[in-house]
Amino acid sequence: MQITNLLINLQNKAVAAFSNNACHIEHIQKALPDCCITVAEGKNDFLEKLPAAECALVWSFRPEW
Repeated sequence: MQITNLLINLQNKAVAAFSNNACHIEHIQKALPDCCITVAEGKNDFLEKLPAAECALVWSFRPEW
């Protein structure tokens, strides 16, 4: 499966591995060079951008989303 539009929403200030770290985003972009990556800046921004995303990288995803 080729991902072309990825939305990332990782908001964990206590654990760096679960946050929107620029280094992590860079590694993801290198692994998916043809993918448009969007990083959400919080829940509201994530929910606003979610309908346009093909795939989402999140810590949690509620059924109603």
